[in-house]
Amino acid sequence: MDGAIDILVEAGQAAITVASLFPGQYFGELSLFDGMPRSATATATKPTRLLWLGRDDLIRFFDAAPERAMRILREMSNRMRKTNELLSSQVSRDVVVEHDEKLTFGDRIADKVASFGGSWAFIACFVGVITVWLLSNLFLPYDRPGFMLLNLVLAVWPRARRPSS
Repeated sequence: MDGAIDILVEAGQAAITVASLFPGQYFGELSLFDGMPRSATATATKPTRLLWLGRDDLIRFFDAAPERAMRILREMSNRMRKTNELLSSQVSRDVVVEHDEKLTFGDRIADKVASFGGSWAFIACFVGVITVWLLSNLFLPYDRPGFMLLNLVLAVWPRARRPSS
């Protein structure tokens, strides 16, 4: 091969370049070995001249010098390792961290409020406030008859917290 070739693999709606090949390198060997369709797309990035080798030619090439097969297998193994590393880095990214990096200041505050509003600490504080209200009203009757102010606060407060739809 003369020129330059990029080997691309489809990953969802994007294509990932898994290898860039230059003069003297080869590609497409997997299909020669297993007879299956190509697993990647080869795109010339510079004017390129290629030599084509069929399956029968490959067998004759190996019969003439069996050590050639080991060199090709070694190259295939190296490519597979690099491809695995590349795809692993794409797949194993931390989407929670990526999401958190995109949050605005307001989003962060809303998350903090929401996480507290559903926690046991909130429930304990809520029970504590109600208990203090009830006990203090026994000695200083400011919310009589029947705890109307407390009733109003409890009726309005949860509605103010709910997001509007």
